[in-house]
Amino acid sequence: MFPAETSLARHLSDTLTTGESRSEAEALVETPDGRSMHVSIVTAPLAGKSGAVTAAVAVVRDITRLYQLEAEMRRGETLAAAGQIAMGLAHEIRNPLGAIRGTVQLLKRELADEARWGEYTDVLLKEVDRVNRIIEMLLDLGRPVALRPVPLNIHQLLERVALMSEGTAAERGVTDREALRSEHAAHPRG
Repeated sequence: MFPAETSLARHLSDTLTTGESRSEAEALVETPDGRSMHVSIVTAPLAGKSGAVTAAVAVVRDITRLYQLEAEMRRGETLAAAGQIAMGLAHEIRNPLGAIRGTVQLLKRELADEARWGEYTDVLLKEVDRVNRIIEMLLDLGRPVALRPVPLNIHQLLERVALMSEGTAAERGVTDREALRSEHAAHPRG
């Protein structure tokens, strides 16, 4: 069932040869359809009536989902670290931007009589504000999301979903039973 070079086959062979159990916390086996599967393996000898090892049994446990969850956790930790770095950078950028904004406001006040300089300072202030908005969005990515339950009218939500999917549903020959009932009530067959 498994090629001889797999760890499962090696463990079974070792157990048959030595009469001792073998285990491996994590191994990679290929399924008959060609997929790789993470498993844990435990083998044990089976003795006949004479006490000699005549067979071996293997317990193979699929730990693929556990392996995936661990990988997701590692990615999450990496993203969290990147988020912390981004938040630190954002704060470091914000400090000089605050100074730039204050200086431009002072310049605008000092140069208020010259329209051309007023236009330049307006552009500078708008761009500083734009960078601040970008930094705020970056900071929002690093903050934990707080879910707030709010009241919801499920009927309105379903009506919107039905309205938005009406065209696609009609193309596929799907009809809304409630719409059919309403139509039938408005135009009963005599």
